[in-house]
Amino acid sequence: MLSEGRTYAHVLTLNRRFRNCVFQSGLESTITRISRFVFKPRYGIRVSKFPDPLRTAVLELLSWKTARFADERPTRSRLRPTSAARLQEFLCQLYGYARNIRRASPTTLPELLSKECLGGLVDWSLAERKVRIASITAPLAMIDAIARTYPPLRGKRLDWIGNRLTQLREEQEQSDPPTRERKQRRWLTYDELEAVADRLQEEGKLHECDQHKRAILKRDELLIRWFLLLTWRQKNVRECRLGRQEEGANLFKEELPPLSPIDRPQWVMDALKDNPGQVFWQYRFRKEETKARREVHSLIPVELVPLLEEYLTVHRPVLVGADDPGTLFVNDHGRPYQTCVLPNRIENIALRYGGKRVNPHLFRDIVASTWLEENPGDLPMASKHLWHSRVETTARIYCGSINESHALRFMEAWRERRRQRRKKDTGR
Repeated sequence: MLSEGRTYAHVLTLNRRFRNCVFQSGLESTITRISRFVFKPRYGIRVSKFPDPLRTAVLELLSWKTARFADERPTRSRLRPTSAARLQEFLCQLYGYARNIRRASPTTLPELLSKECLGGLVDWSLAERKVRIASITAPLAMIDAIARTYPPLRGKRLDWIGNRLTQLREEQEQSDPPTRERKQRRWLTYDELEAVADRLQEEGKLHECDQHKRAILKRDELLIRWFLLLTWRQKNVRECRLGRQEEGANLFKEELPPLSPIDRPQWVMDALKDNPGQVFWQYRFRKEETKARREVHSLIPVELVPLLEEYLTVHRPVLVGADDPGTLFVNDHGRPYQTCVLPNRIENIALRYGGKRVNPHLFRDIVASTWLEENPGDLPMASKHLWHSRVETTARIYCGSINESHALRFMEAWRERRRQRRKKDTGR
């Protein structure tokens, strides 16, 4: 089914339905080694259902974490809307656990974040719901930062949260599969991902008569090549807007500003020499539009330009129709991609044509790891390409796989170059 274009989610759904049918028909004793699919009941409670003053305290906390300016909030502690939504969801789960599982009634933030409520949720999630430790440490780290920096929580004896977080991380290193091993199960090489785009290109040639099918394939090809060359975060790809720069667009074709800091490759210099008013495809994201809160402005690689222009002039209009949402990429029905739909689309493409479910964020890992494998001294360039605000972030995430064997290989290559140079200089 996957090879015929069915999605991974569709196959999983059929699997679950089959298992449920087996049990509903009373055949579990006949068909052995099959388990019932059990849905875990939801236990969270929405913030609107919180009692006062807890509801007011939670809303004030979320406002403090997301406001553009906030008194006594540390630098770089502001949450983006996506992270704030995750924090709110966790607080809803926490209060739901306190009410529905513990039968407690916390009415203040310190009571909600107490060892009995928060610590109980952590233990219950690991023991009863069998969640992975990593699923607990991420929201717990946000809570720990809040406990240490949010003024109303200072002096409330919440140090235990940091201690529990440290213990969980130590246990995670011992019990959970290493991150690299988990990634390896979905890992495709850079060349294999390029082959996925090439296969989409070839398949598109087979649907010359079906404009809609060909438009979908061309869009998918552009998506894969976009992630391979630009390595944007999927949110930026999903929300990239077309239009004029002065109107807030992210992708536009205009002249380069006279004082622009954009580095100009040779093909740009040659084009400007022939025509000083030449326009180029550029992208720009403002500070509030990037995770690192830094403005990004650069050129679209020349390799992408022909496919981009073909997609915009020929194929995108077929998908969009009369109601244009203004985003660069649209789904099969001409509407903007939703949060989870684009990653699922990329995973399905990679699975069908490459054999593994590579998600958009793993594209970044593959590109960065391949770059640093072949250019270990270019960590600053890799950091800029990934839009990281600090080189240390890039080094922490991607340099863990660079070990002594890499250093030895480059040392041998360096010594070989020296020998060849000496041989050339001495003539022997």
